[in-house]
Amino acid sequence: MKKIFVVTSNRADYGIMSNLIYLLKKEKTISLKLIVTGSHLEKKYGYTINEILADKINPDHIIKVPLKTIDPTKNIESITNYMKKFSKFFHKKKPDLLILLGDRYEIFSISVSAFIHKIPIVHLYGGESTLGVFDNFFRYSISKTAKYHLVSNKLYAKRLLGLGESKKNVFTVGSLGCENIKLMNFENPSSLEKKFNFKFLKKNILVSYHPETLSKDYGLKGFNILLASLSTFKNIRIIFTGTNPDILNQKILKKIKKFNLRNKNSKLILSMGKRGYLSCLRYCNLLIGNSSSGIIEAPSLNTPSINLGIRQEGRLFAKSVVNVKFNKKLIIKQINKILYNKKSKKVINPYYKKNTANEIIKIIKKI
Repeated sequence: MKKIFVVTSNRADYGIMSNLIYLLKKEKTISLKLIVTGSHLEKKYGYTINEILADKINPDHIIKVPLKTIDPTKNIESITNYMKKFSKFFHKKKPDLLILLGDRYEIFSISVSAFIHKIPIVHLYGGESTLGVFDNFFRYSISKTAKYHLVSNKLYAKRLLGLGESKKNVFTVGSLGCENIKLMNFENPSSLEKKFNFKFLKKNILVSYHPETLSKDYGLKGFNILLASLSTFKNIRIIFTGTNPDILNQKILKKIKKFNLRNKNSKLILSMGKRGYLSCLRYCNLLIGNSSSGIIEAPSLNTPSINLGIRQEGRLFAKSVVNVKFNKKLIIKQINKILYNKKSKKVINPYYKKNTANEIIKIIKKI
């Protein structure tokens, strides 16, 4: 029986992989072990391990490494601590295969440890570009440690082949996140209102903004412009999500809390869980910010999104995604255009492909 480990380090990668993890756990020819680490174990990020437990998926290993996002020096401490802890773990456990998703620095650290221990890595969603953040470097670095590559679009497969990866080890499978939307039993609006203590209004905006780690000021100036733009919409419900555990993320959270004190139509929800977040995204008229969910998942919900800044620059965009510079007049104009025009027709999502999870399982069982 093949011993396969899968790592989840945050709410986003678990939300994407949750159905795949569930299906792999049911496979009789696979012994799947789930390792939980990262912000899942941090109270300030919502202690999202509870979401995993609520799905009745029990972690096989919990590896706590404190996340330090105050400045680059502290961030590097986290990276080296991940390498040390996971090196000891892999030396002891020796999995046959390791599944990693995405581009986080935690996942990069884990991939280096696994690579040194000669553990074959399956990397989900390499080949993509996010030119405004460190994640772009981490993603391509993870791909170079990996033996097998499962990508969301043929363009991303071509990029990996251009980097010298073997054609026989690169597979275009589509986005698990988009497939999850097709399978999801969404919460109704009243359930969300009760759970998170707010009321939807006639028009609602979801805001998901994270640090631009390659910008000189980590995207703080741009975020101030966004807040100034949103402050003009007094009769619109504005719902903020919590930030990723990136450098200076706590400064963004402080700005959101200060904004909420001055704008009673605003609400911060640190973590909604995958079902809550996608349900909220479905009922909102617009998603604005720089989150990958505005690029990848929002089009499958037919929810328009305004993408700000350079964090997601380089990715494929559906027609429902509008890229806007950090300019107050332009942001206000685009928000009004989306809120008060008819909802766009169903768009083609370049990240969606049928039977993604089952296709991934087939590939994993063969390699």
